Amino acid sequence: MTWTNALADLLVATAVLPVLLRQMRPGVYVLALQGLVLAAVALGFNPNPAGILTASLVLLAKVIAVPWLLHRTATRAAAFNLVEKVTPFTYLGVVAVLLAVRLLSVRIAPAAFGPGAAQLAAAALAATMLGLLLVATRRLLPNQMLGLALTENGLYAAGVALAHSLPLLLDLGVLLDFLLALVLLAWLSGHIRNAWGHVDADQLNGLRG
Repeated sequence: MTWTNALADLLVATAVLPVLLRQMRPGVYVLALQGLVLAAVALGFNPNPAGILTASLVLLAKVIAVPWLLHRTATRAAAFNLVEKVTPFTYLGVVAVLLAVRLLSVRIAPAAFGPGAAQLAAAALAATMLGLLLVATRRLLPNQMLGLALTENGLYAAGVALAHSLPLLLDLGVLLDFLLALVLLAWLSGHIRNAWGHVDADQLNGLRG
């Protein structure tokens, strides 16, 4: 097993766990671990000073800043103490994603990305789809923010697998855009909690009449 395959397996594992966990707190810790995996991916595909700087930026954003922001948002909304139901649809979705990604990694990805990055590309797709699944199946807004973070991590890994190394300015721009989006969502979540006393998306949908 090459280092890319090992990192791809870790990327998939850290994307599956938050979808299956019923509470958000361990999901945030898993997200931080996934940030370490992405930093290793960035450095592995670009082992030079620019790659070290990129990996450092990934560590700062995805291991520290994003998990801290999600932790702060969930703490203020008391979402850490709430347990969400994991429905059979969620389990079926996880199985479907893993089967589709397995097929992709064997049949399609090697021709499109080359043998070195095929597993990582398939894992990136899995992380992206599992993040969207988390957004679609959770009721609490902080949990949906966690799903968006997983989705962005998958897209970042896909970009690295496609280009093998992303320009530093592009890396910085993507990270800053995503952090800004999460800050705005955290601010909006706080205002929703202050106005309605909860951050349950299903109840908020019912307010539309």
